[in-house]
Amino acid sequence: TTTTTTTTSTTTATSTTTTSTTTTSTTTTTTTTPFCSEHWCTLEGECMPLVSSHNGCSHMEFLQAEVSTVPVTLTFNRTFENPVVAIGGPDLLGGAVWGPVRVTQKTGDNMTILMDRWTSWTGGARTLLVNLVVVEAGVYSVNGSVLFQALELTVSSATSSSADAGYWTQVWFPESFSQPPAIFQSVSNNDDTPVVTRLQLIFPDVFSTTLQEDEHNWNQFGHGTELVGNVAFSADFGTGVLVLTERMYTMQLSSVTTDSGFARVPLSLSVPVSFILPWIQSFAGPDTCFAEWAPVVGGYNVKVLEEKSQDNELDHTNELIAVLSVIRDDNAVPRPTTTTTTTTT
Repeated sequence: TTTTTTTTSTTTATSTTTTSTTTTSTTTTTTTTPFCSEHWCTLEGECMPLVSSHNGCSHMEFLQAEVSTVPVTLTFNRTFENPVVAIGGPDLLGGAVWGPVRVTQKTGDNMTILMDRWTSWTGGARTLLVNLVVVEAGVYSVNGSVLFQALELTVSSATSSSADAGYWTQVWFPESFSQPPAIFQSVSNNDDTPVVTRLQLIFPDVFSTTLQEDEHNWNQFGHGTELVGNVAFSADFGTGVLVLTERMYTMQLSSVTTDSGFARVPLSLSVPVSFILPWIQSFAGPDTCFAEWAPVVGGYNVKVLEEKSQDNELDHTNELIAVLSVIRDDNAVPRPTTTTTTTTT
């Protein structure tokens, strides 16, 4: 007898369903870029002058300050590596003979300036309104044409007799201009003896400069060696546009030949000028002097102002005055907007 046993095995399958969820994130970034003309390049979202000697971008700033014999510290908007300062002749708010303005200290972040008193100044306290340009040291050029240069140098003293005989510091530009430039200067020192700089024999590749104390001292003793800042602009620079942060600056370079009487600055700018920097470029008269400016309806006047410790007369012969006129327009900066959309899965 054969017995057959059948075993049935049942397998139960359990199905597990997993649901996967994919999240898509979209990020929209809006970048505002300033418009830079051919004279400038973009650095950290701002237009800055081209600097051929630095093989890249750099920057400048325009500052305005009311100055007296009390030191005033001005903070830069950006940090400079080697700032070069030029201080334009003043608008005399007090209406009397003033003393020159000098730099007492300077770092990459700020500078301190004050006004020295001429020995002939017997009046009370006065306040000067001065305009300054601060430029990173270097040579600024476009397509091989030098637009402007900024450099510091030590200038030796001179008495009036030695200056007449040609005792000047001769300075060669790092790169030549196409024609004689306009030069703006400042003196950096801790000596409280008032001193101004004078210029002569400005050529495309070289110029001469010296120091002058007030007429009485300069005629007898000269002056020590000082550090002088020089910012030189090409005469064919024309009207340049510079965009800094949220402001647009338009610059015009012009010149006036005048004596101790005011002469009008020729301007082609269509809106009121924010800053004006005048500086004497010639040495037609040896008496200690400097350029002064005053606002008038529709523009500015400039003149030569002598110091009077040697005598009371203020007459001076004709000198060539270079004038850098600057417009600041906070609302006219062309800033194209670029929108970038990034999708992340």
